Amino acid sequence: MTKIDPILLNDWYIVAKAEDIQQGEIKSVRLLGEDIVVWRGNSPESPVLAWQDWCPHRGAALSRGKIVSDCLACGYHGLRYDKTGKCVYIPSLPTQTPPANARVKAYKCQESRDYIWVSLGNPVQNILPIPEYNNPDYCRFISRPYYIRSSPFRVLENNFDLAHVPFVHEGSIGDARYPAIEEYEVETDKDGITIRNFKLWQMSPVFIDNKNVSKFSFSMRINRPLSILGVKETENDSKKKYWFVHVTPVEEESCLLWVEQTLNYFYELPELEMQKHQDIVFREDTQILESQRPARLPLLSRNNSNTQWPREVNVQCDKASVAYRKWLKDLGITFGVC
Repeated sequence: MTKIDPILLNDWYIVAKAEDIQQGEIKSVRLLGEDIVVWRGNSPESPVLAWQDWCPHRGAALSRGKIVSDCLACGYHGLRYDKTGKCVYIPSLPTQTPPANARVKAYKCQESRDYIWVSLGNPVQNILPIPEYNNPDYCRFISRPYYIRSSPFRVLENNFDLAHVPFVHEGSIGDARYPAIEEYEVETDKDGITIRNFKLWQMSPVFIDNKNVSKFSFSMRINRPLSILGVKETENDSKKKYWFVHVTPVEEESCLLWVEQTLNYFYELPELEMQKHQDIVFREDTQILESQRPARLPLLSRNNSNTQWPREVNVQCDKASVAYRKWLKDLGITFGVC
């Protein structure tokens, strides 16, 4: 496995929706350059488990196996591993006790808020909560994951760099007639970055016939390197939306983007319509993100000079991005940046 920065290794990441890992199912995922097998036993009480996708016998992918009696059986020679990762049965030697070193590497795994979360290290922080999750006055929407061939940090930065909205999303949520960005606040502390009072004109979503343009106020908090919690409010009514962006680092130049929202409007909107809208917006983002060079996020003072591209130019409205890149640098991030 590639050497991973400790702060990334010890964080939680979404690897699947809980509904994708039903009783008796196996799924192969990739996280921080590591192949992971995520599976749930046949018993109703079986927890979701996440292991290194590697059989200690001959190195075959365990995700190509099957579940037998609440054990994961390798598809190559049939060795069975119990929920602790220990080999408990070797079909070719049915009467012998398996060797003690026949054990699969297990990772931390939790099921929370309809997601499966995995950490490759030893997280000291809990999975971040989302406001109004259990409030009956708010509805909840979870988007499908979006695979993007770009640095995970490029993708996260795009989600708080709202100056791109009038151009990348013109006609869907953006209006190029209102590109100006007013002064906003950015504050960095030891735990992350707070962005306050970011004003932006946006159009009504594509599923609304009336294409009105309204001014919104955004506040955002970045308190994990690859997560943002934001709140969006209109200036003339009580509508409020909380949105949580999670980026799962697949490799240094590829990732999965997950978005969950709680909002006190659109109660009657079919989930399919919301999903179609999100697909349009994130398809527009993906096209731009995958065009950026270098693919890895340039820090203010580069960790290395192994790139043909000159330094990026910052302008005044980039101060949140500048703060984010400085914070990553101070954290010692080397994965997915340059």
